[in-house]
Amino acid sequence: MKERPFALIGVNVRDRLPRVRRYFDENDLQWRSFFMGDNETTTNQYKVDAFPTTVTIDHDGVISHRGNQFDLEVVKKLVANAESM
Repeated sequence: MKERPFALIGVNVRDRLPRVRRYFDENDLQWRSFFMGDNETTTNQYKVDAFPTTVTIDHDGVISHRGNQFDLEVVKKLVANAESM
C-alpha cells in the first residue's frame, strides 16, 4: 500500500515489549506500531474485545470498519473508496 492514501498503524497491548520487537524483526514488519503494554485506555476507547482487532478510520475520523482479523480484501476496498474521493 506504499504511496497510497492508507496508513497501517499497530497498537500492541497485553504483551511484553521484547516479544513484540522479536515478532516484528522475525516477520520483517514495516508499519508503525505503538506499544501500550497493560494500558487498556486505547482498547477501551475503541471497544476492542478480541485480539487481533482491526479498526479502519476514514479521512474524516469516522470508523468505517471493525473486525477481529486483518482482511486484505476489506483493506483493498477501503483504499479504493478513499482513492475515488
